[in-house]
Amino acid sequence: NNKTVVVVDDFSTPFHLAEYIKHLNRHDDEYLKYFEYKSYGHDGIPNKRLVERMKQREWGINDFFKISFVEGFECHICNRIYDELIGEARGDDPPVSWAVENDHYGCPQP
Repeated sequence: NNKTVVVVDDFSTPFHLAEYIKHLNRHDDEYLKYFEYKSYGHDGIPNKRLVERMKQREWGINDFFKISFVEGFECHICNRIYDELIGEARGDDPPVSWAVENDHYGCPQP
């Protein structure tokens, strides 16, 4: 569904973007199309594979029976480091090196 967000880059000028937003403001039926994706499947997500992965994740949001997403992320990072150390000890190929580039949200390189 390409009607989940208004993508600024889809408009050639800020004027055209503003005109489209005003159009949505005048036409409720067009505006409501941006919420149709919420009416599909489990929790409004039509992507069954994504839903299944979300059910399998170890962390949760506002779920007292799962660890928080912050703790889950920390565990994920720790597990990745551990996996790389084990692979290195076995003589596996070195892991892919990742580096932040300026096009990643415009963040400065670490």
